[in-house]
Amino acid sequence: MMDPAHFEAAQKGNINAFPFCDMINKSDMSDVFSKVSPLGNSLLHIAASFGHVEMTLLIADYFPSLITNKNFEGDTAVHVAIKAGILDTTQVLVSRSRADDTLLKIKNNEGNTPLHEALTLVLQASMNRLTAKEIVELEALVCYLVTIDPEVCYLQNNAGKSPLYLAVESGNKQILQYLLGVLSSCQHSVNELEGKSPVHVAIEQKNLDVLKVIKAQKQELLLLRDEDQNTPLHFAASIGYVEGVRYFLEINSNAGALERNKEGLYPLHLVCENGHVKIINELFKKWPDPTELLNEKGQNILHIAAKSGKVKVVRRILKEIKTSNFVNKMDKDGNIPLHLATLHCHSLVVGTLLWDKRSNSNLTNNQGLTAYDIAEKQSEILDSVISGKQNASRKGQPIEMQIISDETSRVDSHGEEQSTKVDSKKPKKPNPFEAMITLSILFVVHNYRVSHAHGSLIKRYYKAVKNLRIKSKPPGKEEFKHRIDNFLVVATLIVGSAFAASVQMANSFSPNSTEDIAKWTQTFAVCVTIAMNDGIIAAFMLCWAQLVDSNLASLIAWLAFVMVGFALYAMSGAFLAATCILMRSDTKFIMAFQIVQAIFLFVQLVLLVPIFFLPLKEVLILCINFVLFCFYYALHRLWTICFDFD
Repeated sequence: MMDPAHFEAAQKGNINAFPFCDMINKSDMSDVFSKVSPLGNSLLHIAASFGHVEMTLLIADYFPSLITNKNFEGDTAVHVAIKAGILDTTQVLVSRSRADDTLLKIKNNEGNTPLHEALTLVLQASMNRLTAKEIVELEALVCYLVTIDPEVCYLQNNAGKSPLYLAVESGNKQILQYLLGVLSSCQHSVNELEGKSPVHVAIEQKNLDVLKVIKAQKQELLLLRDEDQNTPLHFAASIGYVEGVRYFLEINSNAGALERNKEGLYPLHLVCENGHVKIINELFKKWPDPTELLNEKGQNILHIAAKSGKVKVVRRILKEIKTSNFVNKMDKDGNIPLHLATLHCHSLVVGTLLWDKRSNSNLTNNQGLTAYDIAEKQSEILDSVISGKQNASRKGQPIEMQIISDETSRVDSHGEEQSTKVDSKKPKKPNPFEAMITLSILFVVHNYRVSHAHGSLIKRYYKAVKNLRIKSKPPGKEEFKHRIDNFLVVATLIVGSAFAASVQMANSFSPNSTEDIAKWTQTFAVCVTIAMNDGIIAAFMLCWAQLVDSNLASLIAWLAFVMVGFALYAMSGAFLAATCILMRSDTKFIMAFQIVQAIFLFVQLVLLVPIFFLPLKEVLILCINFVLFCFYYALHRLWTICFDFD
């Protein structure tokens, strides 16, 4: 271990102290200078890091082998001198080294060469805002190292970053121009570059000025591909850098937009996958027919956008592409965009695709599955996962949620499982709400289209409900009696409320009322009359239901339930009329109130219709979810129009 006195002398640069004074007298001091500090630093490391030029020169002359010795962090004396930002001692060490061609290529434990360390200081200087003098000194240090060995600019560290990458990351144009100028003059090929592309960091920082510097000094870097065969245009497109995309298209003309990466994806595919609508407009200009741009799986840009759930991109593509073949184009697994959107539970995309008249929801993939079949399978798997989780939680046993992948299976006629083979780059666990909304949409569309030739709309809907493979357990005798009692209470309350409202309105009615007030009063009277009489009829029917045969009682109870539903709907209309009468002087409020109440009346009507087809409660659930989707989709479109400027 190094003597503390020797360490202190090296720190202070005192060459008159032992052992440096004996070196001058040419004594053999190899044993002393071979010892290191607790961190593995030799006396040369210490002298160089503190900028003692004379002592560094003295040790390097007598013991040149110490120049390449490493401490426990893998740093040579050159590394520690550069970390201290000292150019003088760095020059001394480089000039005295007997390994001129390899000294600057030596890497420490982090994989950094001395040039890496120098550029790391430059990067830190840009963040710490050093003085102009200090920055100039750092620039001089970097330029010196590059001049000695330009080839080092291409070597990567453990993070995959080359000095050229760090120069771009620092944003220092002077250093970048010098590096590129030296590399151009010595004719080093860009194919020697290791690790991450320096162009990518310029794109990530959206620094167009740096890209212009690279083009002016070494343009071939802008055409360099990464390990996944992505061009800079691919990367700029994937992160939504509009100015960068335009710049690369200017450099490489139309050809850049038609280059594939390792996965067979064009830049337009990456744009659609990440939802950058503005860049789609730019790339559409570079090729007249985007329908020809398919990846290795035979998927077009609509497949990619639908799979990723980018509804704005889907709408833009549907607006741009006029051919129906494109909307219903199958990939190699027979999947159309609707299949992929359904599998990944993107309800907004499913709704957008179905809204387009060209879309055919009855098409099957190679496994014979329609979009509705896939939605059913997703729903079944989610139900089984959720029920399994609940059972496990009751037993106190943890269970992992199953992630629905593209390898969704189904059971064929022989009882064997088959795969739908639907592709997904990153399969995600579907949202149960989104899955239910998707199933609701496809349920309505599927059953409407399939039974289109079979009678009226009510008959088609009734047939769809009847064919549901959902069986509800009939209520027991006691439970059925309890339901009738509850319905009877509701019917009686409706009758009482309607009677009280009619008496109150009769007492407050004035013969001198305006024409509008009289109209609303008539509306109120009609609605209250309907509600009261429907309630009375329902009450009588429920009383009869308790006296007759159970089979007949079930039918009577259902009819009474329908009458109660109409009575409740009429009460809502009476409330609208009564409010308009009370607010007779506030015209603006009445108009706003009428709009709001009209929306609620529509929702109530939609909820009332399934009563005709009860007791299948699952139908009511689907209708509720479909109504929720209608509001969800409308609010999403309104938000997009008002606040989204893509």
